[in-house]
Amino acid sequence: MAIATRCILMICLIVPTWAHAGSTEAEKEIACKDDAMRLCSEFVPDRDKITLCMQRRIPQLTPACRAIFDEDKPKSK
Repeated sequence: MAIATRCILMICLIVPTWAHAGSTEAEKEIACKDDAMRLCSEFVPDRDKITLCMQRRIPQLTPACRAIFDEDKPKSK
């Protein structure tokens, strides 16, 4: 139980670093927390590794979490 609690707390700290514009911090957390735990929990507490893990698994992300990552992509002209 303590490990799960620590993982959830780390995810709450990590998720806000993934995207900078658009969504609020709470929306980012809600959108990606489950995906981060499901796909990348082995990388907790390394923020950079979790971010890379999530970026590599974009096709596996839920639509809501994928949208968070799409917000951070540079827009083409």
